[in-house]
Amino acid sequence: MSVTSPSTEARLALQAIILAEFSAENYPVASGFLHGAVGLKGTQIGLSPVSENPWSRDSNVLIISILVQFYGRWKDEAIVSPEIRIDPITIETFAERFRRSLKGQDQHLDNSWYFTITNLTYPLDPMGQKTRFEATVTSYANNSQIIETTG
Repeated sequence: MSVTSPSTEARLALQAIILAEFSAENYPVASGFLHGAVGLKGTQIGLSPVSENPWSRDSNVLIISILVQFYGRWKDEAIVSPEIRIDPITIETFAERFRRSLKGQDQHLDNSWYFTITNLTYPLDPMGQKTRFEATVTSYANNSQIIETTG
């Protein structure tokens, strides 16, 4: 018997959407948490589970949170200089493309209902610049933990 977690299904559907959106750039998109030093050799995108919780309004619903890490390429400087500034427009544009790519993508999901970005931040790269974003994406699914009982 094969069992697929709703979190796995949601993460893989999200991965397919991201791969399609950034296919022209050929950025690698993989499951797993990215280390903070990633990006020195080029942009990478990672997806990892954050949490699964029953919805407080209806325990039949499972709220799944997935972390998307879009770590752009950064340049290793021998000395970190406070004079170096990278215009954040590039990463802001990638973040907006990511946001827009999720619109109308519910058909990718069998057991989850839709994706919502609940948080998007721009952490600093190792050189102190804004070349990356991290997004928490939430999906609502059927809660397989609910067990029907008869009395």
